[in-house]
Amino acid sequence: DLETAAEKLSNQWLTQHRIQIKNLSDERQEVYRQIREMSAEPLDVDLARPNTWLQMTTARKADGAEELLPRFERHMLCDEDGLFPGDFNSWEGKVVKAELERSGTVAWYRNPARASQDSLGVTYEDGSDTKIVRPDFIFFAQLDDGSIVTDIVDPHGIQFADALPKLKGLAEYAQANAGTFRRIEVVAEVGGTFRTIDLTEPSARAAVKAVATVKELYESEVAHDYIM
Repeated sequence: DLETAAEKLSNQWLTQHRIQIKNLSDERQEVYRQIREMSAEPLDVDLARPNTWLQMTTARKADGAEELLPRFERHMLCDEDGLFPGDFNSWEGKVVKAELERSGTVAWYRNPARASQDSLGVTYEDGSDTKIVRPDFIFFAQLDDGSIVTDIVDPHGIQFADALPKLKGLAEYAQANAGTFRRIEVVAEVGGTFRTIDLTEPSARAAVKAVATVKELYESEVAHDYIM
């Protein structure tokens, strides 16, 4: 009873003083972030703005030689040339290039796969466990009226056992944050063709809840060919 009352009170204070907490220094905000992480139930936490990253610029090949990683423009953290080195698999790189070529794209962010205050994490249920999926990419585009919209694009294989639970978690996140994102798209290669599903669409979220397998979902009418 004491723990329940304490959690209720702390959550109430964190909500009540949310704006004042955001005005504190990064170090003090981290203290409150840690308090939120102590909650028995997952709580929304604001993303911290990254200031610096340590990013690999080369990769070691099988023969021991090093090669430069491909570099991409318009990442939110760039080197002195305005470029960001990306250690992506073959079709993650294709997705980045395709999104950068879309009209209006002004910036993008490689969402860290690790647990950190500058990584967007979405909870999902896997059996009796609550886990976190971290979508790969966030893109920002400017509309004709000058406003900025945000897109989440997450390319992933369908062969993993947790693929469907992750999709369900992302669908619930899309519903809970309706209006925040222009697109929340998942992309996968199915039968040699890249297919995409936009989870901001109610019909897509309904299909995620109804299907038995991820392959069935990507072959359904709620999925579309992903144009690269």
